[in-house]
Order: sequence, then structure tokens, then C-alpha cells
Amino acid sequence: MTPLSRRDLLATLGLVLPPPRFAAAEPQDGWVPLFDGGSLSGWKANQPASWSVAGGAIVADGGRSHLFYTGAEFKNFEFSAEVMTRPHANSGIFFHTVFQPDGWPAEGFQVEVNNTALVEGRGPEPQKTGSLFGVRNVYKQFADDGDWFTLLLTVRDKSVQVRLNDLLLVDYLEPSPPLRAAGQSKGRVLGRGTFALQCHDPGSKAQFRNLRVRRLPDTIASPTVKAPLADGVSQQILDLMARTVPVVDYRVRLEGRPLDEVLDDSRHTGIECGIVARSDELADDREARRFLASTKDQPCFVGLEATGMDWRTKFSADVLRAFDYVVGANGGEGIDLVADASSDSEIDAAVRRGTALEIGSHTTADFVQRAKAAGARFTLGGGGRLERSMSIAAGCKLEWRDFFIPERK
Repeated sequence: MTPLSRRDLLATLGLVLPPPRFAAAEPQDGWVPLFDGGSLSGWKANQPASWSVAGGAIVADGGRSHLFYTGAEFKNFEFSAEVMTRPHANSGIFFHTVFQPDGWPAEGFQVEVNNTALVEGRGPEPQKTGSLFGVRNVYKQFADDGDWFTLLLTVRDKSVQVRLNDLLLVDYLEPSPPLRAAGQSKGRVLGRGTFALQCHDPGSKAQFRNLRVRRLPDTIASPTVKAPLADGVSQQILDLMARTVPVVDYRVRLEGRPLDEVLDDSRHTGIECGIVARSDELADDREARRFLASTKDQPCFVGLEATGMDWRTKFSADVLRAFDYVVGANGGEGIDLVADASSDSEIDAAVRRGTALEIGSHTTADFVQRAKAAGARFTLGGGGRLERSMSIAAGCKLEWRDFFIPERK
């Protein structure tokens, strides 16, 4: 009789030890690791000095560089990565791209990694972590520097979805032929390619770990049932996004519609929404807190539309601070945004108090030019898909620094 080996004996007793840690490199449920946790094997940097491995993570720290995965190309896939940024870091994850020896990748798309990055040191960069850069920008911050967060990218045919910690931020369907912003690379099109990580600049420090991918069939269809938008308004949105102008409608009312439906429309059009409740429809703090709870941790801003004269006394200071902003018909105390601004007195008050002016249905280009010269800030508005206000903003050559975005509280 052949004696039992030690492993066979342990197996008969149900005591076989789990496989060693390196066995995790094998596919599990179709997921394949792209990073071994200890080296940059399978990756190629165009500026190697900016990349290293420490503590089981890929570290971006140095001059502008991109680190490309060299193991395979992908068309349809799910890609997951855990990311942590340091203060003011600007980074990103590219997909459907190809290696290039220098410069910003001209092929494919970028998912933005930016919680608190500054534009040329002068102010917060508008598009935040989870944005499909220049195509579907996200302007509200949902991740914190110093904390690990998870990005999940799903590409199926002409569909791109981006989730941040399971929160669906982007649901984009590319039209045919694809729309691109003026001057944008012709390589900004869904096809196939590899992944790349970005080291944006010497002040941007980021870490990546647990990078993995699950390949999906090349023949899989886009899951979205809505037709992609490819009209002139969509072109306006892309052109403004390419200039980092925040495309947000801060006066969206639910009016009986489910919040999920409104958010689905927002992701479809590319216009981020600020959901507002009218102060005269909230009786007290309790009702205001109920509204705030219903929109908590959702991919939207949340505002209070001040009506009447009693809103300042009806709600406590704590409740008012819980809203991202307050919009009103004038620029009085506590107002962050003046609705449908059109008078020169509103310009003076806005500049004095730091209040933003909505480019609404009655706002003229001449008014915007005067307000810009005075140093006022703006938001888009006017209903519809913001087409009128976007035309005025473009004609007046407004830039990202001319726009209001609520500060994170």
C-alpha cells in the first residue's frame, strides 16, 4: 500500500491550506489582475522616473507621464481599480488607448481622477473624479484625498458606464458618427485598445492598486435603450466641456418625477443637475431634512429655492448649511445664486456679496458682458437643455473661472 503524502493526509481530513497568495494572479470569475502588487511587469511608461511600486500599489509621483498596460488590448470589458490621491492631485485612467512616447494620449478616453486639483494653481479644476473627461463631466466631488476609492468602468459596444464606489456617475452612449468637441483628437472614439494611468504633473501624487479586468464578448450590445443624442445642443455641451466650463442646471425640480428618472435624464444629456426644493413647499426643518435625506449620496447637487420672505427664519442654520446652495430671485443675504438675472443692480449686488448670476431666459448677452467685466460669476439656466444660455456663454467667451460651482461642505 502506497503511503499517503502529507498533503493527501491533510486533504482527507479537510485541512488543506488555501493556495499561496500569488495564486490570486489566476483569473477568478473572469477577472484577471493587471498588476502583480510588487513590480511594473506588464506595464510600460513613457517617462519611467515618474512611476514606482510601494506598499502593494503603483505610485505616480513626478513629471508628466503615462503608464501603459502592455499585456493585451480590449474592446468590451469591466475594469476595476482602487485609487488614492494626495491633496491637489490630478490623474486619470485611460482606456481604448495605445502607447505613445510623449504627450497626452491622443487615442481613447480618460476617466478623471481629481478631487481637489487646481487649474494652474488659480482655482479648483471643475471636472471631478469619475468624469468621462470632456464627454460627460461630473462637477460634484464624491471622493476624498487620502482615502481609497474604487472606480469601475464598463464598456459594452458604444456604451460607457463609470461608477465611483458603486455610484453610477456616467452612462454615455456614443452616437454614430461620433461627436467630438472642436479641436478634439479624432482618436476620441470607442474601438479597442489598452489602459494607461496618468501622472499629470510633479505636484500630483496618486496610487493605484487591485487593478483588474474582466473581458466581455466583442459582440455584446450596448445596454442603453435610449437613442444617443447627436444634435446641435449635444455639440454645444461637448464644446463647453472641452473648455472645462461646468454644464449644470441648478434649478431642476422633481415635480412628481422619481429622482432616478431625473438622474437618468441627466446622465443621458450630459447636463449635471441641481435638484431644488421650494422653501414654500417645506413646512419646517423636519420636512427639509426629509428632502435632503431623499437626495443624499446621489449624483447631483441639492439646493433650496428661496421663495417668500420667511425662509431665513423657517429653517435652522444647520439645515440651510446642509444644502449645497440657495437660489433666489434677488441677491440678498444667504443667497448663492440669483435666478434669471437681468438688471444692473443685480450685478452690483452679486459682485459685492460674491453671489452668482444665472444666465436665464431673460438674460441678454450684453448683460453678461457687463457682469463679466465687473467680475461676476455665472451659471447656466433658462430651461430646456440650456441651449440659449450655452450660446450666450460661448458668444461672451466665458471660461471655467467665470462660473460658480458650490463649495463642498
